[in-house]
Amino acid sequence: MYIIKVRTDRNLRSLIRNMTRIRDEMMHLTRPVLSPSHAGWTPDADIYETDQDVIVVVNLAGVQKEDIEVSYHENLLRVVGNRARVIPEGENAHFHHMEIGNGEFERVFRIPVAIDADLIRATYVDGLLTVNMRKRPVNGGVQVNLRS
Repeated sequence: MYIIKVRTDRNLRSLIRNMTRIRDEMMHLTRPVLSPSHAGWTPDADIYETDQDVIVVVNLAGVQKEDIEVSYHENLLRVVGNRARVIPEGENAHFHHMEIGNGEFERVFRIPVAIDADLIRATYVDGLLTVNMRKRPVNGGVQVNLRS
């Protein structure tokens, strides 16, 4: 009989979140590979597409509007910011359960269609950042004649 000592992260949810983030980075789902990230937490996001727009909704509950920066370059939408701690440092508090992330965050989304950068609009209401990006019209293409 063998005894194997396994050391696990005290917070299994944090471990799973970190493993998912690393997998998503390697699969180009959230940001390009080797993109620098010193993020303290990762906000949840939804991306969907209509006939005319691509919409990204990011859950940033508790983040002040002044602490959010949104930028778009080529086909990457980048959202960075900071959520302050709920309990001020120095307070004598004993946490019983802690899931709400705080500190700096960064999300980079690869947008799958051509976007008109001049028609990107962002709103922040009730803790949800909504970025509407107008799709660039797709040209019909060119007919190529074959020569013998």
